[in-house]
Amino acid sequence: MPSLDIDPVAADVAGTLTNGLPADDVVTFVGYAGPGVADKTFRLYTDPWFGEWLELTEDDVVHQLKGSDETGGRSHVWVKSYARVIRSQAATAGEFAAIVDEGDPAATRYPRR
Repeated sequence: MPSLDIDPVAADVAGTLTNGLPADDVVTFVGYAGPGVADKTFRLYTDPWFGEWLELTEDDVVHQLKGSDETGGRSHVWVKSYARVIRSQAATAGEFAAIVDEGDPAATRYPRR
């Protein structure tokens, strides 16, 4: 049986990933890390057009593997599973109104003027 070379990234992450938390208490997100709107927050853009993002607090991050050219610039971020995450999407008002109308039975009874 050939010997298996351990990936240095895996060795690094395995040692610091959970930061003392049980593995079930940590989840992973992948995206482009950017500044948040409030202190100690950041955005993790989940699409390459920066139109969808997660807003997270820095205190809830357990580990980050920063993006590189090899990963397409995306970071891997391990977060406490019980952390509060705000998911946002950029769109025009008209696009959002169409989405709301589709899911709202009242929209067909009370059409817009």
